[in-house]
Amino acid sequence: MLHCDGPLRLCLATLALIATFGVAQGAECSGETAGSALTGAKEVVRRLYETPGFVGARSNIDAATISELEPYLTDRLVAALRDFSAALLKADKSADLLSKAPYPTGPIFYSNYEGMDKFSVLNASAADQTVHVTVEMSFDSPYGSAKWADVAVLRCEGNGWKLDDVIFDPNQTAGPSLSGRIAVR
Repeated sequence: MLHCDGPLRLCLATLALIATFGVAQGAECSGETAGSALTGAKEVVRRLYETPGFVGARSNIDAATISELEPYLTDRLVAALRDFSAALLKADKSADLLSKAPYPTGPIFYSNYEGMDKFSVLNASAADQTVHVTVEMSFDSPYGSAKWADVAVLRCEGNGWKLDDVIFDPNQTAGPSLSGRIAVR
């Protein structure tokens, strides 16, 4: 149940923001008990991994997708994604397709290159100023299947749990994390 101690106009404005921007703003994190913090962070991750723009985001992420996901992401991650997107636009498109591209291709928010069919939010643990949420994923195709687990790293920002990074399964990808994958070179 939502509780608001402020003036009615402020409470209604807050409710409108929550309705507009989704659960990331509604999953309050400041002043929570440890148990409710973990539950709130897991719920944000579940909602994020259900968002088509998140699942479908490839290395050529555009401004519209970043804006769609922004309520779920820290300001730092949004800025890094915008820098990454701008760098991709500037990248030399005439490079030999067989040569190594300056940026990775494929999905950027999870570690399996082929994609993801299913996910399950397993557990969460507090670490320093963050919450780590383990997400198990799988992918099936006629050519084979894969099962792996990435760790979503959430930080309390703006009174809500927001994705700050993803630690990739070392058996699925060469890069250790989302922040490393999208670092502008």
